[in-house]
Amino acid sequence: GTRATEVAEAYSTYSKGFAIGQFTNPDDDLAVASSGKCQWTLQAIVSSTLFEFSFAVLILGNTLVMAMESQYQGIDVGYTLGFPGSVRPAADAWPGALDVFASLESFFGIVFFIEVIIKGIALRTDFCKSAWNMFDMTIVTLWLIEKLANAAL
Repeated sequence: GTRATEVAEAYSTYSKGFAIGQFTNPDDDLAVASSGKCQWTLQAIVSSTLFEFSFAVLILGNTLVMAMESQYQGIDVGYTLGFPGSVRPAADAWPGALDVFASLESFFGIVFFIEVIIKGIALRTDFCKSAWNMFDMTIVTLWLIEKLANAAL
């Protein structure tokens, strides 16, 4: 379409609230939108409430898995120390749990890696202006370094 059509579509998207708050000035949104429809679409997606809510649910799920993994390790420690009521090792109490934990860790790590990449592409330099984005990138980078180091060993 023409530049005027792209700007009109961008304004329509902006006025529906998909990217409200992404930029402080609606004219900035329109300028970004006119530079590329794909870029604007990614910005609208990563700025949407649905996107943020979806990743909040994934973070909650990952937190629950980490809590279960800590419980698993606690079962082993209790058994090793002879704690009353700890009558078997974790591998016997929760068979196959280590494989499930490893698979879920990979799943969450890959999903969060993709989130950071998509946000980086969509937001460009604005990505670095958010402390939460920088925190996410740090966590994902540390996860990736750990995975690469373990693969090298």
